[in-house]
Order: sequence, then structure tokens, then C-alpha cells
Amino acid sequence: MKVWGKGRGLAAAMVLMAGVAGPASALEAECLWSHLAPTKRDSLLESYHRDGPEALNHLNFTDEDLADEVKFCGLTEANGVRAGHLIAARLVVLGSKRYFKEQKGIAGATLDDAWAGLNAEPRAKLIRFAQQATLGKPTNGDDMAPAVGMAEDLNLDLKAQADQTQLVAFIFGKALLESWDGTD
Repeated sequence: MKVWGKGRGLAAAMVLMAGVAGPASALEAECLWSHLAPTKRDSLLESYHRDGPEALNHLNFTDEDLADEVKFCGLTEANGVRAGHLIAARLVVLGSKRYFKEQKGIAGATLDDAWAGLNAEPRAKLIRFAQQATLGKPTNGDDMAPAVGMAEDLNLDLKAQADQTQLVAFIFGKALLESWDGTD
């Protein structure tokens, strides 16, 4: 039995997301999320609302907890263990969207549009930064430069630590959901 997230630090929890997401996985993540018990989804969102990305430190899923969702969403036994990781990536995106809606009046669709509106090169830089950072590998600070452009487009003041944290969380969640190539 594996337990996802229990006793892991934020960096380790973000590492969990690094190799688990991509276009197909984004759909799997949505399926898994939508098939969690409503009370579990609410609890996860409340934890993120209270603790921000630090909520990843408290994720606690066992393989058995997610067995029905894994089957329903078409994951195989071999990749079913990634279910907790996919849910974590989805939680970060949803949690950061909630933060921006409640604190800044920015709709989730506006955040999605800002991400989708990035050209290939800036998007690739953000994805590379997210992957490298979550794996604890050296990063190139220039790769995060497109985040400043996103912040400007969204009228965010990056001097506010909470805004910085939530924008980075959103970018990491989106980048990791988009970039998985199916390998560990």
C-alpha cells in the first residue's frame, strides 16, 4: 500500500507532480477529481484555501482509497498509482484559481486564457522551469520570465508574496498537467 503525500514536504509533493501529467493525464486528472466523493473534494479545496500550496504536504491517499476512481477513469493497474499525483496537480490549479477569484476578482477562465495565450517558446520555458524545479534540478531563472508577463496581463503586483506563490502554483500545476510524456 502506498500513501501519497503523507509526511512529505512541499518540494517533495511538487516533485510527485513532475512526472505525472500531460494532455491525456489532464483528462484523467479531471475524471479522478470529478469522481472523488464531494466531501473529499471539499476537504481538499478547504485545505488548499487555508494553507495554499502547503496543503500538498497533507495529501493522504492510499491505492485503496482511489481504486474505484482509477478503474472508472480508465487508468491501468500500472499507472493507477499516479492517481494521487494527478489529483494533487488538479488541486493546485483549482486552489490557485479560487485564490485569484476571491482575492483579486480574476476568474479561473481568465487564468486559463492567460496560460493558453502563451506562445510556444514562453510556455516551453515555464514548463521546463516547473519540471526542473520540482525535480530539484538546477533551474534557469530566465525560464520564469514569462510569468512576469502573465502577471502583468492579469494586473497582478508580484511584490505581494501570496500573489507570487499562487501564480507559481498555478503555472506549475498547468505546466505539469500539460507536459507529462507518459514516463516516470
